[in-house]
Amino acid sequence: MPIQKLSPNFEAPVGVEVNNYQYNGIELVEDFGLQVNHALFRTLDPQTGRWWQIDPKPTYNISNYAAMANNPIRYSDVLGDTIRTHFGNNSHTVHAYNLWMSTEEGAKFAKQYKEGGKYGHILVEFTDNRMFENGTTQMYYVDKRNKSTMVVPYGKLPNDFINAGNGETEDGFIKFIVNVDFPYSPTGYENFGTQLASFAITVQHESQHVNIFVKDLLTQGVRNTKDNHHTRMRSGKLFAERERMLRQFKPFWQETFEKRKRENGKSERDFIDDIINEFK
Repeated sequence: MPIQKLSPNFEAPVGVEVNNYQYNGIELVEDFGLQVNHALFRTLDPQTGRWWQIDPKPTYNISNYAAMANNPIRYSDVLGDTIRTHFGNNSHTVHAYNLWMSTEEGAKFAKQYKEGGKYGHILVEFTDNRMFENGTTQMYYVDKRNKSTMVVPYGKLPNDFINAGNGETEDGFIKFIVNVDFPYSPTGYENFGTQLASFAITVQHESQHVNIFVKDLLTQGVRNTKDNHHTRMRSGKLFAERERMLRQFKPFWQETFEKRKRENGKSERDFIDDIINEFK
């Protein structure tokens, strides 16, 4: 039985600061004696383990009111809509991530990797940890038997990793850490809107790395190199996805483009290519 049901007046010990971010990392709201957890998109009733509002990104085989796919030990849903994010107080990164998530491509990614989605057994975490290189995606295998985590190596992979990628084992699972830290420069040549749109494209770029990793793991049983990924990203469907997204953001970058056009005659085609293929 939830502690709120047993004791609505449960308090932290004297001298210990109250932690309002409790169950699944969601803020506890005690106003009017409600004892609920308030996420960005929905309100959770921890006594019933259900959301009060429907899922903004529904999964058809799970109730729109179910929390953490009915498995709060394995999953978390801090925002009330899925995929884990750890951006701290970095509001610029949050804005870029939310802009990406508002697009068709972002919503599709969320649907695939959310609890109950096609790849819901694979964990994806977005973070802005400055200890790691910005704009990077790393794939890990988490072995639940010996409680260890290891980087998935390049080349042909063992069956344990492949089975985890397919969700066919309880012994371990595949986890991605996507590190994106929006390096906003208020004194830069490009205005905030252009930098925001460009970084949302960076988030899409990293999500494409995740998709390629997963595709290669499930279809070939391998992990290919970053250079292999980038060759595939420079044309075809992956290129078209980033171009379509950036064109949706045109109101954000229009002013910077017009400035460059006046100064050096840069065409819109070149301007777009510079942003969507801005990787080594």
